[in-house]
Amino acid sequence: MPTDVALLHNAKAGDEEFSAEKLVRLLRRGGYRAKYFPLKEALKNKAALKHGEFVVVAGGDGSIRKVANARGGVTQAIAELPLGTANNIARSLGIPVAPEQVIAGWEHAVRRKLDLGVARGPWGRKYFIEGVGLGLIGRAIAIIDDIDATSGRVFSTSEDQLHRDLCVMTALAMEMPATEVKLTIDDDKMTDDYLLLEVLNIARAGPGIELAQDADPGDGWLDLVSATTRERKDLTRSIEKCLAESRHGPILTSRKVRRLKLAVGKCELRLDDKVVLRSKDFGKWTKDRRARIEISIEPKAIEFVLPGAAKKEEK
Repeated sequence: MPTDVALLHNAKAGDEEFSAEKLVRLLRRGGYRAKYFPLKEALKNKAALKHGEFVVVAGGDGSIRKVANARGGVTQAIAELPLGTANNIARSLGIPVAPEQVIAGWEHAVRRKLDLGVARGPWGRKYFIEGVGLGLIGRAIAIIDDIDATSGRVFSTSEDQLHRDLCVMTALAMEMPATEVKLTIDDDKMTDDYLLLEVLNIARAGPGIELAQDADPGDGWLDLVSATTRERKDLTRSIEKCLAESRHGPILTSRKVRRLKLAVGKCELRLDDKVVLRSKDFGKWTKDRRARIEISIEPKAIEFVLPGAAKKEEK
């Protein structure tokens, strides 16, 4: 008997190679009977998030974040079919990027409880799976979003798009002004000027860069990664190396934290792959032109269905 699953599909993720019909067909061949929901519709429909043995999310990192934030007590496990550009969540979890390979791996699936980060700020309370960050990556995302909104250029491959994103980051790293951040971890308070400050739940961020090599999204810790103005040369050199060698990190040292507070001046602040606060928002959403953000972690808050390796037959 086929296994019933809900298929939540972001048709805008990645290229258009995987239509609704193709995804349903691939799942059927793999032994799964899929009830199809467009992602936008499913986020408003809790029944879609509860249907079947588990929920298949076909999309990119942003799609996973949206499902995590919409669940509201729904305990159904999530199985990702990565269709995005960077696919940072899938790559950090060791999920193949080919949907056919992922579906085949579910025959020997491994269920894994993962942590969710929680970010409270002018936007309210939001979960994150990848990370929260300000400085270089957030600024690059904002610029790239603006370029994409006006240029209409369609990249033929995700590799070309990621290369473009790294080029933008390289140029920014050389000249971008720093952001003053007041950082509180436990009882320690510090103030510095940061070119990049990332609080990560997984290893990768931005255009596939491995920022925190030791990040484990199931260990109950977040990884704090940063670069101050004094480290501009090191940061720029590392990103240039990623660009020249297609080597995506790690590029900086990291520190384990469970909870921290930030008070930041004008900047672009990202939550996973979405910029949730831009420079122009300061003074409109914030008091005294500073944004105050609290970041914490909910251990083992979400369950993923991960593809496993086929078991070898005994001789």
